Amino acid sequence: MNHLLILTPFQQHFGQVSGIFQSTYLIHPQLIIQFNIVYVTRYRCKCIINTFRQRLLDICNCVQEWNNNVVSKDVVTLYKELKLSIEFEPYLDKLFSINSIICITKLRLCAHNLRIHTGRYEHLDNNVRYCQVCKIHEIEDDFHFVLNFPLYTNLLKHYIKQFYTNRPSMYNLTELLNNQKKSELCMLSKHVTEAVKLRNSIIYWYNHVVLI
Repeated sequence: MNHLLILTPFQQHFGQVSGIFQSTYLIHPQLIIQFNIVYVTRYRCKCIINTFRQRLLDICNCVQEWNNNVVSKDVVTLYKELKLSIEFEPYLDKLFSINSIICITKLRLCAHNLRIHTGRYEHLDNNVRYCQVCKIHEIEDDFHFVLNFPLYTNLLKHYIKQFYTNRPSMYNLTELLNNQKKSELCMLSKHVTEAVKLRNSIIYWYNHVVLI
């Protein structure tokens, strides 16, 4: 049988932060409801506290496992610079076009066919995975592709602010990708989309026209 209880200061505080628990999915919503009702049993209160304690432990283990996996992967070099904690990325809400979201996400995750990644299939060392388009013996990595590609000069001027391009650096690239301004994110997605098309057309022309 349930009994009416006078909430202790601890229980009052727990009730105040229950909304935070629910919004961050630390505790199942049903348990939040059980705690917030006036008729609370001692068993339920103990159950919620134990669940909360266990969920915190699970989250800590999950974060540690995620961090170890990221650190151990050589492929996701840019992702390591961008993703320092497990949290929702604002750009997913800023961009409304699914194509723009996919474009930025693939770039952040290094899910592309730049030479820095495809070169490993040919067992090439990282320092010789040169760009096949510009032919100036620059390693074709994410930084080279987005901010330091000579053939993309016109695209950069049109889509990317000079703040990022005047002195291109890896720091500027991470700042650009972590930008939360909708307009700049949209322009970045357009730049990357156009750059991919240009790159693919040049490689196709080189492989199917020049070599014939």
